[in-house]
Amino acid sequence: MKIAITGHRPDKLGGYDANNPLRRHLRNRFKDILVSLVADALTFRGAKPQDIEVYVGGALGFDTDAARVCVEAAVPFVVAVPFPSQWKRWKPSDQAVYRNMLTYAKRVEYVSEVDPPAYGDGSAVASVLNARNRYMVDRCDIVVAAWDGSRGGTGHCVGYARQKGKEIIVLTPGRVCGDGSLDNDRMYYINPQPVSHNL
Repeated sequence: MKIAITGHRPDKLGGYDANNPLRRHLRNRFKDILVSLVADALTFRGAKPQDIEVYVGGALGFDTDAARVCVEAAVPFVVAVPFPSQWKRWKPSDQAVYRNMLTYAKRVEYVSEVDPPAYGDGSAVASVLNARNRYMVDRCDIVVAAWDGSRGGTGHCVGYARQKGKEIIVLTPGRVCGDGSLDNDRMYYINPQPVSHNL
């Protein structure tokens, strides 16, 4: 069983501090889902441990948070890097997070071996990022998305997965209230398959 991860960047997840309440909560929710999906695959889908992999896109935010959860849960993950210089414009601390993620990955797969024609050209970069998302969806059985319903890369990925008939589990990030609690946090399925996830 292959699981693809898609989700927002830090600006839609409470910021770049990976320990902010929203990102911590999403990691905990994803860990529960991941453990349940792995147990389901091994018990009901006839998967073998070596068949289970999680594809992450290598971006900051939910991708790096999901990779962290995979390491904690001892579930192998693959980083689908959209293009070689993806990380070069990031802050040094973010580059360190990226390098650390690559260190723990089962393998790294480059979707494109060349950088977009003009790195500053947003449409060229978006095209390569969307190609990376399609690459992951085409290789997976299930997509887990941290998505608030907005337009953008995560929305495009969810739409493509829906077209492909993939099972999609959506975690809505919600928002952090003044008292630190979360509001509007929920989970729902798109194209549910007849399996028991025990979520």
